[in-house]
Amino acid sequence: MSIMPYIAESRVFAIKSRPVQVIDNYRRLCQPDFVKALNPRRFGFTLIELLVVIAILALLAALLLPALARAKDHAKRIQCVSNLKQIVIGFRVFALDREGYFPWHSFPSDGGTYGPAAGQSWNNYLAASNEMDTPKILRCPSDTATKATAFNWSSATDGFANSANRGNALSYFTGIDGYEQIPVTFIAGDRNITGYVNGHCESVCDTPGITAQDINKNLTAVGWGPGLHAYAGDLALSDGSVHKTRGPELREIASTALAAILAGPERTASGHRPSNHILLPR
Repeated sequence: MSIMPYIAESRVFAIKSRPVQVIDNYRRLCQPDFVKALNPRRFGFTLIELLVVIAILALLAALLLPALARAKDHAKRIQCVSNLKQIVIGFRVFALDREGYFPWHSFPSDGGTYGPAAGQSWNNYLAASNEMDTPKILRCPSDTATKATAFNWSSATDGFANSANRGNALSYFTGIDGYEQIPVTFIAGDRNITGYVNGHCESVCDTPGITAQDINKNLTAVGWGPGLHAYAGDLALSDGSVHKTRGPELREIASTALAAILAGPERTASGHRPSNHILLPR
């Protein structure tokens, strides 16, 4: 008996029964329990996972933002030191042609400000404008209370000599008892200096002198205020150096400067020894 018809019949049965099996499998796959087992919601965050991610980001921000702020403040401090370096070089160049005297100790006929004009701090910087590239260097980048509107030395709206600018566009005090011949004396520095005592300076104007701030009258109180560099400040000396200081360093330099002034050869018009006065910008 031939088995071929039997094999042929089996193949036909297998072929005919396959669609039924496919349909049954499809129905089984579409059952809710089976779908849930295959796809247990893996395409999104749970609330806890989202909160963990947010907490991690907040922690990273708390760690990085202070570091970025410190880096920004450090860059501003570097720019402030650069400004003062350019300022003191400009004043020293001015003094080269005037027997070593800065604007406040030079007569107006020689391009200086000696007299009542020296009592306006901005006047002393304007007198040396030929030796300074731009009035932009007169503003500390950390000094948000000082105008950034002076782009030239003219009296135009955008000029330093304009009445709306002048002291309002100046961040630094002037060391009006500073002498080129006495290297450790003050020339300029951040305006957030504190602890001074108001008095009269006769080294830049005949008696009674001009109103100015005496640094050494109450030396133990001298320091830097919270503005600009947060209880720190930058100071330019007549030897051309610039120092980043806090209160103790500032007081030490002030003490050294006064000692050098009192031991030096300079005298006021009335024959008195100078003191250690500065003139704030406003």
